[in-house]
Amino acid sequence: MTFRLTRKISSSITMTAPTALIPVANGSEEIETVCLQDVLVRGGIQVTLASVGGNAQNVVKMSRGLHIQADVAIAECVHNSYDVIVLPGLLPPGPVTSYPSFQDKMPGVAYSSDRVVVTANCVTSRGIKTCYAEDDSSRSFEYVGPGTAMEMGLKLVEVLCGSRKAAAVADGLLFQSH
Repeated sequence: MTFRLTRKISSSITMTAPTALIPVANGSEEIETVCLQDVLVRGGIQVTLASVGGNAQNVVKMSRGLHIQADVAIAECVHNSYDVIVLPGLLPPGPVTSYPSFQDKMPGVAYSSDRVVVTANCVTSRGIKTCYAEDDSSRSFEYVGPGTAMEMGLKLVEVLCGSRKAAAVADGLLFQSH
């Protein structure tokens, strides 16, 4: 199963839409999850919401009790390549992704029997990694909580789709940076 979309530009050229993986687990922060997913989709990014340790229906209970149904279980994502992996916050604090098969796909991932921790060394197919302030040398982008999730989403749209697209999405959301 692939999560890449291709758009036909002409009869001989196709463009692949950028892709994002957002793993969620019981206790994930709902504002961060939903806001980031929404902004990325508005930017034209193909987003896969993957449940980690969820039930058979891929439903997870978020940090404030909201139930969200993910698109797929994380196990279905291990053979796919993503341009960015976005990790929403988790209560209690801790890692949110979980699947050992990621070990072969991405450097900088630590493991235990039921959890994968994407570390500062994890780089995706476009050389982008996300964590909690921006570090241009490592293509790492951070945010500091639910109140900054929209700005983080817009930054990722800018990186993956360009500043014009990010500005258009921000305008559509009536977002003004402080």
